[in-house]
Amino acid sequence: MYDSHISSDSIFDDYTINDDKENGYIHYDVDYFWENFQNDKYKKRINELASEFLDGKIDNDNGVEITIKCKEIYSPKEYNFATDEIVMDVTYSKMRILQVVKKDHENFNQFLKDNYTSYDGFMSFTSNNFDDWLVDFEENEIRSVGAVLSYLFQERITENRYEFETFVVEGIGYYSEYIDSSEYESEVVILETYIKDNYKDLNIDTIDFDQFEFEILDTESCKSISKEVFEKIESNTMSMF
Repeated sequence: MYDSHISSDSIFDDYTINDDKENGYIHYDVDYFWENFQNDKYKKRINELASEFLDGKIDNDNGVEITIKCKEIYSPKEYNFATDEIVMDVTYSKMRILQVVKKDHENFNQFLKDNYTSYDGFMSFTSNNFDDWLVDFEENEIRSVGAVLSYLFQERITENRYEFETFVVEGIGYYSEYIDSSEYESEVVILETYIKDNYKDLNIDTIDFDQFEFEILDTESCKSISKEVFEKIESNTMSMF
């Protein structure tokens, strides 16, 4: 997900969060959001969506069939040489794959050369020629499996990439679902309680909000919340008559 179209900072943009704050829909700023963003919860949801989209059987025109079961998202400690990956259980026929790629070994060899040859800024850990790949595949080396499946299903991968990204965007939900807002909510409760307890003696324009020493709520947010509480109290009072 890191540095991709489904990374959190690609899906949840700062403009929307700031705009919602200015319009009074939320009362925390974009810095608070990212400082309290629940990345594990976000990754879990991505994995759920990946399972919905990918789990099941897939076949290609050469008669190679695989069964996919998404398990979890792996995140490296450093992103220098790796990125986030969806870990999957993939069931396939080793014999059938070998039959197909041996008949098409020239094209597959070129695919390996084009995609897995190291160059300045990129270090490949996958064999970049058919002969070395074959040795790795016979030994069930995981990168060799990924390489051949990428080759055999490259058209499907290309076709589905945009569909999957769209599926994630539509299913990920709203940004507020992924924030630990406990500190923010605590400040809101303090302010609301103060307003309710002192409603008869208060005027929004004369309340000294600095007395609360809030770290998250600014003056404008305090005024907005106070106004909402006042209106709710007055509405309930009117409904009694």
